[in-house]
Amino acid sequence: KRNFVTTKKTYKDIIKEIEVLISQFEEELQALYTEKAKQVIPLEAEWVSNHSNQNNFVIPSALVATVLFTPVLTNSDYKAAIKKQVENIRQSIESSIRTAYLTKEPLTSTEERINKRKEKIVKQLETGTRTLNTSLFRATDSALFRANKQKMIYISMLDSGTCFVCGSYHGEVFDSDNAPGIPMHDNCRCFLMPLLDDNSELEFDSYSDWIDSLDDEELLDVMGKGRYELYKNGVPVSAFVENDEIITVKDLKKRWNH
Repeated sequence: KRNFVTTKKTYKDIIKEIEVLISQFEEELQALYTEKAKQVIPLEAEWVSNHSNQNNFVIPSALVATVLFTPVLTNSDYKAAIKKQVENIRQSIESSIRTAYLTKEPLTSTEERINKRKEKIVKQLETGTRTLNTSLFRATDSALFRANKQKMIYISMLDSGTCFVCGSYHGEVFDSDNAPGIPMHDNCRCFLMPLLDDNSELEFDSYSDWIDSLDDEELLDVMGKGRYELYKNGVPVSAFVENDEIITVKDLKKRWNH
């Protein structure tokens, strides 16, 4: 029944130790990811080049650096994305220790809380890793397409897991210099496909067409009750998004007088 954090000094010492461990973890994660990037990016570039029907396909000499400095979601680059991910872990762990100190709870209770946080942390790391890996390949492809001045088609996975923002871009063709950044969000599955001679005639159903093809049960699964009711009352799915932001049900009702 002994308390885990009994004094203010103990609390400060533990927090200090956590800071050191988290800092070491971040350094190791940054080094690991940079090393992986240096290995994966040239391989992806070689694959794209071999499957391109463009003569004199260009692979930029500074491709690795270009990709590593590509924005990831709301972060400035991969390093910032990893730093933010690690910072969230630090805050989560320190919150558990702070609670233990303030409530003077038994060691068993603190261990139970930390173990629960550990499960969430592992899930956060898995999500963050998937997003970073997706970013690595997508940023490599985008850099190659831009270097070779290729038009790109935005491809979304049309299912219940597709967000309205990603869906709104599906099938659109972009010049190499103005294509949107991918991934759009954590666990984003979208990708940019180069518009080449052998796929230039491809036609894609729009997100709105796909939505229109769903039955009521599927629509509820995709939209949720609020948006489903608005859609059935004449609000087009295209109205659900503005400037890459999903409009809330409350705002949609105001805009469409529902």
